[in-house]
Amino acid sequence: MVLGGELGGRWAGTPVGARAFWNLQIFREIGMRIDVVGRQLDLTDAIRSHAESKASKLTKFYDGVQAIALTISRIDHHKIAHYDVELRVDVEKHADFVSHSTGEDVYAAIDDVVQKGSRQLADFKEKLKTENRG
Repeated sequence: MVLGGELGGRWAGTPVGARAFWNLQIFREIGMRIDVVGRQLDLTDAIRSHAESKASKLTKFYDGVQAIALTISRIDHHKIAHYDVELRVDVEKHADFVSHSTGEDVYAAIDDVVQKGSRQLADFKEKLKTENRG
C-alpha cells in the first residue's frame, strides 16, 4: 500500500511503514531517538538531514543520551525571517538539557544550538568525573 497525499512532503508516495522503518534504522545505528519538528515552516529533507546528522554527534560527549528533540520555529519580522532552534537532550540520571539559538540562517542556528548542547554535555560529564574521584 502506498500513501497518497495525506502525509505530503517527505513521505508522499512512500510505502506504509517506510517512515517507521527509517526511524528504526537510525535508532539501531546510534541507539537513541532523534525528533526534528518544524513550527510554522516546512522542513525540507536538507534541513532535516542536517539537523539529524549534527544531533547524532552529541553521543560522543556523553554516553547516557536517550533522546534528542530539535524544534525549529520560523519567526517572521516583516520581510526578514528569523529562526529559533531549541535543542532538548534527554539523558540518564539528570534533567533534560535545553539550549536555544536564534538566527537568520537556519543551518547556522542548528550548528550553534548543537554546539551549545555539546558544551553542556561535556561539562556535565566532566562534573561526573570529578565527583567520582573525590
